[in-house]
Amino acid sequence: RFPGTIMAHLYPVLVEKRNDTPVVQEFHKVFERLVRRAAQEYPATPPDALRMALTQVLSSAIFTMLSPDFFRLVTPLDLSQPDTPKRLARYLTRLFERSVEVRLGM
Repeated sequence: RFPGTIMAHLYPVLVEKRNDTPVVQEFHKVFERLVRRAAQEYPATPPDALRMALTQVLSSAIFTMLSPDFFRLVTPLDLSQPDTPKRLARYLTRLFERSVEVRLGM
């Protein structure tokens, strides 16, 4: 919906290899909030395992935003369709849950 927005925010991080930008600082805050929330939902899971699962899911989401057509030929992912972002979010949520369950041995 907003072409180039995510790239504009991440340009210093991806191209200039800078980690001192406001977007990185805000991302870290959001990430820590997500870890705390996940720790409440999965108290038996070590925080490092939650961090790894969140890292995997968020990496997938960010890459998809950076290059929405990258997997178009090999998946049914079409971000131009209005329901696709919600479906992708549900899928990534389930992926996170499964990662935590595997860690717990469920």
